[in-house]
Amino acid sequence: MLAVSFIYSLSLVILGLFAYFIWGDRASLTALIPSFAGALFLLVSLVSLLLKAETTRIYWAVGVLSGVLVAGSFGGLMKLPKLLAGEDVVRPLAVQVQSATAMLGILFLTIFAIVMLRSRKS
Repeated sequence: MLAVSFIYSLSLVILGLFAYFIWGDRASLTALIPSFAGALFLLVSLVSLLLKAETTRIYWAVGVLSGVLVAGSFGGLMKLPKLLAGEDVVRPLAVQVQSATAMLGILFLTIFAIVMLRSRKS
C-alpha cells in the first residue's frame, strides 16, 4: 500500500505542476492544488516510513484526506461531459484538473478499500 500511496502522491504533484506550468501558462495558482495535496500525502507516507509507524492509521488518514480531495474536485468531474462534448464551460482548465484529480482519488480510494478489506479478513 505504501507504493500505491507514493504513486498516488507523485501523480497528484505532477498533475498540478503540469496544469500550472504547461497547460495553464501560470495563469491560476489553483491549478497547483493537486500538487499541494500530493505533497501532503507524500509527506505523510514518508513520515510513516521513517517512523515505522502503524501503517493502518496512516493509510486511514490518507484515505480520509483523499475522500475530501475527491469531494472537492467532484464538481469538475460533473462538468467534464459538457467539456468533452465541445460545449463551453467556465474555466475549462479547472474542469480538466478537477476531473483528473477526482479520477485519481477515486482510483486510490478503490485500491485503498480493497487493501483494507483484505487486511480485515486476514
